[in-house]
Amino acid sequence: MPEIPKRCSRCKQHKTKTEFSPSKSPGHHGLFPWCKPCKAQYYKERNAKRPTTERKRRAQVNRERMMANALLRERYLTYQMTYSLKRRYGLTSQDVVALLTKQEHQCAICRRPLEKLPPGKKKPRQKNTLHIDHDHETGHVRGLLCPSCNSGLGFFKDSEELLRKAIDYLADPPNEAQPDSSVPCQ
Repeated sequence: MPEIPKRCSRCKQHKTKTEFSPSKSPGHHGLFPWCKPCKAQYYKERNAKRPTTERKRRAQVNRERMMANALLRERYLTYQMTYSLKRRYGLTSQDVVALLTKQEHQCAICRRPLEKLPPGKKKPRQKNTLHIDHDHETGHVRGLLCPSCNSGLGFFKDSEELLRKAIDYLADPPNEAQPDSSVPCQ
């Protein structure tokens, strides 16, 4: 079934729905009434008409609003982290800090330095945030790990037998053939 074009109420042209911004207003059927170029042009003209002091004042208000939201979010994340630690592992923030100190701020397996941030306050793709390792059957907390070691244990299903087999495999791989040194590895 072909897509029915939508008419822009500003330029009066029929365009595909992908050329309109989403809208939460009732009556717009989920799309803004103006196409994206018309909307951009309108806001550009509107902002050009506003005096510089008004733009600066609005920018300051927006910065203050963002800071207030950031503080509220920080407070919420701290509360959420504390609640989650207690509910999932039976730990307090002080318990995690004590465990981190006991481990000398290092991963319990590879000894990579761990970030001093509490768990749950991770930045995207941060390599040294800490993970709380625990026995999935008993719930007992074993220690703090880096993401790589925590994932590794997870991939091996916390099985000592599988880990021993992996160690044996690394020590004595089934294919003993040496690679041809003239062919570069990729």
